Amino acid sequence: MNDKFPAISSRALDPVRESLNRGKISAAMNHFREVTRDAPLPVIFTVYSELKNEMAAAGDDSRKKFSVFNDLFLRMLEERGETSSDIYRLLLRDSAEFTYLNRLFSSKIPQERLEKPKKIKDAVIVEPETERINMKKIMNCGDKSLRDFSIDAWYDLVDAHLNSAGSEAALLKKSSQMLSYVCSNPQKEPYHTELIIACIYEKFLEYDELSTRSKEFALQSMNLITANNPLWSRLHKQYLEIIRK
Repeated sequence: MNDKFPAISSRALDPVRESLNRGKISAAMNHFREVTRDAPLPVIFTVYSELKNEMAAAGDDSRKKFSVFNDLFLRMLEERGETSSDIYRLLLRDSAEFTYLNRLFSSKIPQERLEKPKKIKDAVIVEPETERINMKKIMNCGDKSLRDFSIDAWYDLVDAHLNSAGSEAALLKKSSQMLSYVCSNPQKEPYHTELIIACIYEKFLEYDELSTRSKEFALQSMNLITANNPLWSRLHKQYLEIIRK
């Protein structure tokens, strides 16, 4: 720790570690906020770095959990007004959010997402998989916290849910239900809503013709994003294409 500031004991961080290990990312951040409430940014960053190194050494699963914690840590720095600091910029470039923004402003989703796994000729023993979560199950859970889903995980859930729509009417229904659920859920981050809208627009643009209802829904969705958000400008350009269909 920096000698100029009071140290935060390793023992005080035990509730943070325990919540991270159990996959309770939101709870881990709440403990972290409590422990570092009165600490200056250099001390907070030192503690954060120690936790990051511990999770990185623990394996791939722990690194994935900490990626979500990193996104919440960025929100914490924004609340403290630290967005102009070198520490914030460093963390932003290493975060899933940076990848998310790059994806939103790219014209195509990376092709490797669409590659099918190669067939294995030799017989293999497949371990039974645990039940996989999907968007339908999430929406049936009421006000389930969405903050435990990283940007990449949330994209996969949204994309799979919309891909299951076999027609424009089904796509419109699924989009409306999903957006309504997320907007009413108090336990979310801005990217949960923004990524849904961006994916909906991409799906609409795949149709040669669209109904008036779909065009109206596209406009309503875009208006959920503030005009000073960079995503709004991108959606507005796409909306001009949608209303021509």
